[in-house]
Amino acid sequence: MRLQLPLSLDFRLKRPARFDEFTIEEALVPILANLIATRKPMVVVELGSGLSTVVIAKVIELLSLPTMGPSFATFVSIDEDERYVRRTRAWLQAEGLVHRVAFQVAPCADNGWYGLPESPVQSLDFLFVDGPSSRVEGDNVRASALSFFKPHLTATSAILVVDAKRDQWMVRDWLDEWPHARATYYDTERGAALLEVG
Repeated sequence: MRLQLPLSLDFRLKRPARFDEFTIEEALVPILANLIATRKPMVVVELGSGLSTVVIAKVIELLSLPTMGPSFATFVSIDEDERYVRRTRAWLQAEGLVHRVAFQVAPCADNGWYGLPESPVQSLDFLFVDGPSSRVEGDNVRASALSFFKPHLTATSAILVVDAKRDQWMVRDWLDEWPHARATYYDTERGAALLEVG
C-alpha cells in the first residue's frame, strides 16, 4: 500500500493490508494519515488496534526527523482482545515500528466499555475511536469514549470516529456534550467524523 502525504511524505507498507469488516475501510487510510501528518499530535490514543495502528505509527515515524528530536509523539493503542494486540504488534515489528506504540490490553467490563481504571494519558491531542467492538444489548458502548476522555481533551484536541453513518446519534450526542466542538464528515462507505474545537 502506497500513500502520498503532505510535507512530501511518501511511504509503502511492507505488508499488504487486507480490508474487511474488522479493519478500517481503505478510503479512511489516507484521511487518517493526512490528519496525523498535518495536525502533528504529541499525544495520540487509539481505541481498537490493527491497520490504523500501523498507519499512525508510520506517519509518526516519518515525521520524527532529526531536527524534531528523537521522540515525536506518545501513542497508546487500547484493545480489549490480546489476540488483536499480538497480531498488530507482529505487524509493527515487521515494519520496524513497534517502538512507536505502547499497547494497553483492557478487556471490557460488564457494561461493554474497557475495564480501564483511568486514562493512560494526562492530556490528549488526537483520539481515534474504532473500539471497543463489543455491544451490550444493542447499545454502542463506544459512546462512553467522550465522557471517559473528556477531562483530558484540550482546546486543540480532535476526535476521529469511524463508522459514523452507523453511529450518527452518538456523534450528535457528543456534539451536545462538547458544545464548542464542530464536526467534519467524510463520506466514505461507513462514514467518519472529525470532532474538533480549534
